[in-house]
Amino acid sequence: MKKTISISLFIIIACTLAGTASEDVAKEKQYVNVNVQKADIKIQYKYSLLEDRVIELNRTGLNKIFSFSRLYKNFSWKYTDFPSGRLDGLTTVQTFDTDIIGPIMVSAESNEDGDDPIAEFTGGWHGFNGNQSGSPTARHVSLQVWVDGKMVNDTFKGYTNDLVIETTSNIQGFNTKKKDGSGREIIQQKVKMKFNEGRADVHIKMVPLEKVRIHTYYGLQTALSQLYANSSIRYESGDSQEWKDTSSGPNDSGPKGKYPNVYRMTAKNKHNDEVVVWLDTKYGLGKRLNVSDKYPSAFFVGYKSYFNLINGIPLIISTGQSAEVHGGLEWIRSN
Repeated sequence: MKKTISISLFIIIACTLAGTASEDVAKEKQYVNVNVQKADIKIQYKYSLLEDRVIELNRTGLNKIFSFSRLYKNFSWKYTDFPSGRLDGLTTVQTFDTDIIGPIMVSAESNEDGDDPIAEFTGGWHGFNGNQSGSPTARHVSLQVWVDGKMVNDTFKGYTNDLVIETTSNIQGFNTKKKDGSGREIIQQKVKMKFNEGRADVHIKMVPLEKVRIHTYYGLQTALSQLYANSSIRYESGDSQEWKDTSSGPNDSGPKGKYPNVYRMTAKNKHNDEVVVWLDTKYGLGKRLNVSDKYPSAFFVGYKSYFNLINGIPLIISTGQSAEVHGGLEWIRSN
C-alpha cells in the first residue's frame, strides 16, 4: 500500500513539474539560433497548426550589410501555440535578394570627389553601378545581440521571449563613391530590431558623418516575389480599402496631399500568406514632411512595395543631427 502511494505521488509530482515546464516554454513563443561571430541568426515562430516559419538574417548582398536574407518553412510536430524548436528540414519559401531595409540616395554637400556623381542609391544591395554590381558602396561596422535582456557574445540556441538586434553600417554618397570601393563614407545607418513571435519592430537611425543631402528614402520595403508573387495589396488610410492586384502592374495609395497618413501595407497571396509592413506616421520621417504632395504615400512597382519618406523635398542634415524611422514587418497567415 505504501509503495502504491509513493508511486502515485511521484507520478503526480512529475506531471505537475512537466506541466509547469511546458507552460514556461509556451510563454516563449519563438525559438532562436544566434551566432554572433558568423553574423547568422534564425528566428522560428508558429505559423499554423502544423507549420513553423523561420526568419534568417545575415550579411547579405554585394555590400555584406546585415539584414533579412531568407524565409523558411518547416513542419511542426507539436500541436501547441509555440514552435517546435527544430531547425532541420527547412524549405526556402522566400529569398530576400533585394533591400528590405532600404538604401539611401544621399550626397555630400561639399568636397564632391566621386568617380561617377550621378544621383543613385547607395547602401543596401546597391553597388557602384547603381544596381547589384560594381564595387561596394557601404561597409558593415558592428552587430550586437541580446536575448531576454542578456547580451550574446558568441552563440545562443533556445526559446526566448525577446530578441534584440542592433547593427550599424557606414554608407558612401553617390557623389563620393569610387570605382575601386574606396569612396568616402558620409552617413551611418543604425538599425535596431526587436523580434517577438516573428514580428519585427524596427527602428532606423541615420547619422551624418558630415553635412549631407538626402534626396530619396523609402525605409522598410517588402519583396512580393516567389511566395508572394501575384498578390493583392491593401494600403491602410489610402484612397481605397479594397485589395489591389499586383499582377496588373504598378499601383499606389493615392497622393500624399490627399492621403498623408498611410501607415500599413498588407500583401496577401491566394493561400492567405501575408506580409505586413507598418510605419509610425507620428514619428521622424514617418510624418512625410519631406514628401511632395503629388507623390503617393506608399506604392507598389516591379515586385516590391515602398513607403515614400523622402521624395521631392530633400533633407539636409549635419553632424549632431539624425533622421529616424520607426516601423516593422511580419510574415503571417490570415484566417
